[in-house]
Amino acid sequence: IVRAFILREQKRSELQYELDFLKNQLSPHFLFNTLNNISALIQIDPKRAESSMNKLSQLLRMMLYQVKDKYITLQEDVDILQKYADLEKLRLDEGFDFVFKVELENPKLMIEPLLMMPLMENAMKHCVNPNGKSFAHISITQAGNELRFHSENSNFPRKSSRKGSGLGLSTFEKRLDLIYLDSYSYSVNIVDGVYISDLIIHLKKENS
Repeated sequence: IVRAFILREQKRSELQYELDFLKNQLSPHFLFNTLNNISALIQIDPKRAESSMNKLSQLLRMMLYQVKDKYITLQEDVDILQKYADLEKLRLDEGFDFVFKVELENPKLMIEPLLMMPLMENAMKHCVNPNGKSFAHISITQAGNELRFHSENSNFPRKSSRKGSGLGLSTFEKRLDLIYLDSYSYSVNIVDGVYISDLIIHLKKENS
């Protein structure tokens, strides 16, 4: 029993290190690109540039303070994803087809922060079609103790970023195994050039 406890704590410590590393890796790259996009908007569309800067400020505030907590509300987590997606859209053309549908039975339900972020990030990063229409359709639904994230997006992975995105999805699956072992299902499929990811989590009662 003691050995099992030690091994579990070691695994938890290693995962926390990976999560902290992931946060640190995401922020500078995302911040650099977003600031460049906002800078380009200043001359073209000052109002949109100002609105985007406000969203970036709010997002960074959430990332700095809220995700330090073990749990945040489901609504707070969804708000982080929404602001992230809005800022990512700055680098995409006006024809980008983006749908973000949210249906929460209990927005105050407590969950681990940024659990769904790697799936959102993956959909937004790898949907850009250089020769045609790009799209990302994402839905988050919660009813009772079931939380579902479903995404469908055009599939044009950037080869140069595969290594970095792998860290995010690898850490994502390790977190799921550690927190929701035997209480979740996660699948990825590519059908007719469309990347489909589906995550269903049965939340713990203490998170209610």
